[in-house]
Amino acid sequence: MRNNYLSSFYDIESSLDEEYDPLRIPLKDILSATGNFAEENLLKQSGTAYKGVLLLSKALINVVVRRFSRSVIEEYEFDFETEVFILSRIKHRNVVSFIGFCVEKGERIIVMEHVVHGSLDKYLIDPRTLTWSQTLHICYGCALALRYIQNDMQNIDPKYCHQLIKSSDILLDRDKEAKVPYSVFGLDINQSDTVKSDVHSLGVILLEVLCWGQKRFWM
Repeated sequence: MRNNYLSSFYDIESSLDEEYDPLRIPLKDILSATGNFAEENLLKQSGTAYKGVLLLSKALINVVVRRFSRSVIEEYEFDFETEVFILSRIKHRNVVSFIGFCVEKGERIIVMEHVVHGSLDKYLIDPRTLTWSQTLHICYGCALALRYIQNDMQNIDPKYCHQLIKSSDILLDRDKEAKVPYSVFGLDINQSDTVKSDVHSLGVILLEVLCWGQKRFWM
C-alpha cells in the first residue's frame, strides 16, 4: 500500500486533471508569500505549515501554506490528490476556504485561507472579549459548518463527511464569524458512529461557552 502512495507522490503532477489548473499556484509565488518558508512564518503548533501573504488575482490575501513531505505521505498513506479533490468542492461561509495547491520541484503544498483573528478558546479565557450575541452566533456558525460537512459531503464522498472539532479549532474572522478547518489528512474515516461523535464535540464547545457565560454574568 505504501508503495502506491509513494508512487503517487511522483506521479501527482501529471495525474491531476486540467479542471484543477485554475487552483494551481506557482511555487515562486508561495516562496514569495512565506519568505522562502522563513522560520518566523512557521506556525509552531503544526511544524509543517507557514503563514504568508499571497498575491492572487491582484489582491493580497492571508494564507496558511501546508507542506507535505514524501515521508509524511508515505507514513500516513496520505492521498494528496484526494485532498485537492475534496477541498476544491467545499464551499461554505463557516468552513475555512481552500485557496489552491502546488506540485512543483518535489513540493506538495496545500494553500488555505488564514483566519488571523485567533481561535475561540483564546477568547473564552477572558469573559469580556465577546458579547453573548457574538458567542451564540459563533456557536450557530459551528453547527452550520458541521451540518454542511455531514450532509453535503455525502454527495462528494461519504467517507469524509465528518469532522471532530474543539474550541481551539474554531477560528474567528474580523466579523467574529466562525470558521471550521477541514482536511482529509489525519481524518479517521474508519471511526464508527461519526455523526454522534461530531455532535458530541459540538456539545463540548457549547458547554465551554456556558461556563464562559457564567463567568461573564458574575463579573
